[in-house]
Amino acid sequence: GGEESGGEAHVQDGEQSGAKNGEAVARSKLSTSTKSESSLGARRPTRAEQAEAPGARLVEEEGRSTGKVSWGIMRGYITALGGPLLVLVLLAVFIAVEAARVAAQLWLQHWTGEVDRTHGHTKRSIGFYLGMYAALSATQVVFTAISQYLARYMSLLASRRLHDAMIARLVRAPMSFFNITPLGRIVNRLTKDTSELDKNLTDYSAFFMRSVFQLASTVILVGALNPFTLWALTPILFSFVVLYQYFQTTVREVKRLDSISRSPIYTSVGEALGGLASIRAFRAERRLLARTGRALDGNVVMSLANMSANRWLSVRLESLGALAAAAAALAAVEQRGAAALLGNILSSALQITSLTNMTLRSASLAEVSFNSVERVLEYSEPPQEAAAVVPGAAPRRWPSRGALAFENVTLRYRPGLPLVLRGLSFRVPGGTTCGVVGRTGAGKSSLINALFRLVELEGGRITLDGVATDTLGLAQLRGAMALIPQQPVLFTGSVRFNLSPFAGHSDAALWAALRHAHLATAVESSPLGLDMVISEGGAPLSAGQRQLLALARALLRPTKVLILDEATASVDVETDALIQDTVRREFGECTVVAIAHRLQTVIDAHNVLVMDDGLAVEFGSAAQLLAKQDGVFTDMVRETGPASERMLRALAEQAADAVHLAVPARSGGSHLSTRSVDLLASPPPSPGGASPLRALGTHSRELMAAAGGAAAQLKKALEGLEALATGEEVYEAGGEEEEGGGTPRSHAPRPAPDGVAARGDALSAQAALARAAALVQEVSSMAQRAQRDVDELARGRPGAQWDGL
Repeated sequence: GGEESGGEAHVQDGEQSGAKNGEAVARSKLSTSTKSESSLGARRPTRAEQAEAPGARLVEEEGRSTGKVSWGIMRGYITALGGPLLVLVLLAVFIAVEAARVAAQLWLQHWTGEVDRTHGHTKRSIGFYLGMYAALSATQVVFTAISQYLARYMSLLASRRLHDAMIARLVRAPMSFFNITPLGRIVNRLTKDTSELDKNLTDYSAFFMRSVFQLASTVILVGALNPFTLWALTPILFSFVVLYQYFQTTVREVKRLDSISRSPIYTSVGEALGGLASIRAFRAERRLLARTGRALDGNVVMSLANMSANRWLSVRLESLGALAAAAAALAAVEQRGAAALLGNILSSALQITSLTNMTLRSASLAEVSFNSVERVLEYSEPPQEAAAVVPGAAPRRWPSRGALAFENVTLRYRPGLPLVLRGLSFRVPGGTTCGVVGRTGAGKSSLINALFRLVELEGGRITLDGVATDTLGLAQLRGAMALIPQQPVLFTGSVRFNLSPFAGHSDAALWAALRHAHLATAVESSPLGLDMVISEGGAPLSAGQRQLLALARALLRPTKVLILDEATASVDVETDALIQDTVRREFGECTVVAIAHRLQTVIDAHNVLVMDDGLAVEFGSAAQLLAKQDGVFTDMVRETGPASERMLRALAEQAADAVHLAVPARSGGSHLSTRSVDLLASPPPSPGGASPLRALGTHSRELMAAAGGAAAQLKKALEGLEALATGEEVYEAGGEEEEGGGTPRSHAPRPAPDGVAARGDALSAQAALARAAALVQEVSSMAQRAQRDVDELARGRPGAQWDGL
């Protein structure tokens, strides 16, 4: 209860000294540029030491295997094909093809021999011999078709399995993997290497198996018919093998280098498409073209080396083939025998040379294509995140309050890199707001990475409603929180798909979220409604509308913790006001942690966390922090300029007296300043004053404060039923007068009607509270509209007349 009502800084015992030391470090950094010792007592490494440390590279160099394709890669591909049994079935079909081919060839030899021996008067008719030959040829055709279908089907199935395994592992890879791996490398494997599996590897592998079995059957046939011819061809066949090994050692590595050289091209093109505005703004077109040209040259060099090596092999294989043909012919002529036998020997010997050439070339192409299998399997085994769900890790209906606690949290992104969070400790009571501010590199984004476990902690712990986050499954933890990032991620598709990708919400819920996020009008303007198409990059929505869509997506999540990661840093003032209004209204009962770029967006938070160098240097309400004349937060406010400083201090003073009015969720919530209700009667400022803009701004803030005063008085009135009846009468009347533009009337309390005291149960009090909350929100909206008009006037584009304000 003390945490909920006090809104004061809650830092654990023993951590105050660390925060004070961190505050001293931050002040030293503001005044001088010298480095100081950290509050942990350890000397921070220099840049040179960090660069030499293991893991200090921002991007790891792409590795490659060397030597022959390992049997482990072969086993992985055989498993993807369906296992050894299916591979044996495929080999049996290829053997059947060659058996039918050899049988047809032997039958043709037998037929020819019978004709020569009987001088054309064979015992059987020509139809018999022709029919047997046709049957054997048809058998070969059938088994060939079966082998082609099985090879194609199994190869495509293996490609799909390897691709799906790679995707599944990449989706579960930790963020550190993507931090050190350029996108081009991943795209290279998902496109070119996967295409190699789908097309070339299938064709080359099937071609290699056909060639191997044809060569084996032909060698067996020649050896059976005439061993002398086989002995004559043996030295030349041995030369084929030696030449292949010499060639393959080179082309294997060239192909690996060719695959690696494509990644910089994908990376360069992707960066160009994603950063066109920056490239043009800094006139970096030539530099980008030069870098892309170097990447293309590197790939062309590898392609040229690959083609040159293949031409080198072709010349030598053709030369050896000619020698083999001559040797086979001489061996056949020297042998005396029947014409059919000699013809069969000579044709088979010539086939051996061509088949050897084909076998070696297909083996080379298949092994080179296995480089893609090697690369895909490499990305099928990256490090993985923790389990998505841990049964029994969290109690039922967790989280119920949304209380966050960081306890001496330390974090580093990779081994060898310095700590980015160095003993961070603070508490955020459930249902309160906490703004996080700090300079660039202070560790604000690292805080979110630690909270969502995008990076695992090195030390300390984080608890959510008393449950340590490192004991939870990642899906359980991340599903309990909602995040609105600085750059919203939108997918190509409809508005409905972007709001609810898994179709878990009705259209009514989607429209309600859009209305609460002030985006329903933009979607309704499209004839497609929720089916309005959002293209790549979020078009046709503006930057502010994309942020509102992210807000609507967060509204659909039943959450107790909302994280705003500089959600309004890149939007205009009007969108900023809409987001802040929606967050206060719809997430009034949630814990809100807002990393802020603009100090005014967190000045009214219950607590403000000031970070520097991975430490919590200050923690407390804005008014408490501004009371420190030499505080870090005070220095940040001063740097905004005198006028902005006065405004921020005034807002901090108003927030110091804030009353958090808890009402039913459907009625919304208000977090407004408490001042006298009489300020509602103050007339609008005159445009003829010395500073009408300042006067109008003051009146707008006073109007907001008056709404808070109404809330505070109503809360007191609800303590008794007699006061409840009086309070409803006064504020309903006052609200009607204010809406009409007049001055609220002063009503004297009148006695409660008979029986009211007896019926003063919680239900009637809740209903009265809901009606009062609606009134307070209406007055608050008036003040916010007035403030927006002030902003319009400040930009020189009046949005309303002075009298209307």
